[in-house]
Amino acid sequence: MSSKASYLNIKFASLLNVVTCIHLGHAHGLINIRITIILEGLFSITMIVGSVMTLVPIVDVLYNNPVSLSFLWIGLLIALASYTAYFAISKIVKRIETTYIEAFTTYSLTWLVVPALSAIPLSIETGVSYIDALFESISGFTGTGLTIYQGLDYTKKGILFWRGLMQWMGELGVVIVLIGFMLYRRLIQLITI
Repeated sequence: MSSKASYLNIKFASLLNVVTCIHLGHAHGLINIRITIILEGLFSITMIVGSVMTLVPIVDVLYNNPVSLSFLWIGLLIALASYTAYFAISKIVKRIETTYIEAFTTYSLTWLVVPALSAIPLSIETGVSYIDALFESISGFTGTGLTIYQGLDYTKKGILFWRGLMQWMGELGVVIVLIGFMLYRRLIQLITI
């Protein structure tokens, strides 16, 4: 390899490092947050949520309700776009261990991105504004149980199914993170003893 080609490889590697990392000041030095690791985690979660959205039309068919086509098309779009982005990132960046800061950043962004994406078909299907659907999605994924809807007895079964799934997925995420945090704290206690 010529010296010019190796110089270009080094420049590309440093450019990739600048694009894929955020360096934060910390009392004990710099903390590197790799954006590609965060995006890879976020796309893996949105891929699952998009796939689960496609179950809503199936429930509509089972209960002889009008099919929620926006859940089908938007769910497929989210799942396919996330799948493509996830595998594009995983091909570019070699798999390395995720730090706890990157994991918590991914987790925090998930609580913002997933309800924002979920609110789109919910708004279209129920005829409420996007802000109301966003409130419904955030309250669903956080498990608060708050709702803007009245007369839920007359709501399509597919929408009720999606509301239940949002609460289940959100609470499952909280439980998994808490278990991971407790295991991490226990590991730290064992190491420092």
